[in-house]
Amino acid sequence: MPNDGLLNAKEAARYLKMSVSWLYTSLIPFVRLGRARRYRIIDLDEYVAARVQS
Repeated sequence: MPNDGLLNAKEAARYLKMSVSWLYTSLIPFVRLGRARRYRIIDLDEYVAARVQS
């Protein structure tokens, strides 16, 4: 994983163990850099943490 905390869609999907198409339709926030989408690791972790069920 890159050290800057930003992942491209393929890396972010792999990080979450989900598909890229799922990621594109999710409500996970992303950063737009030109035409590219970048996902912050902290946002991915927060998304997962918010969905923990007991």
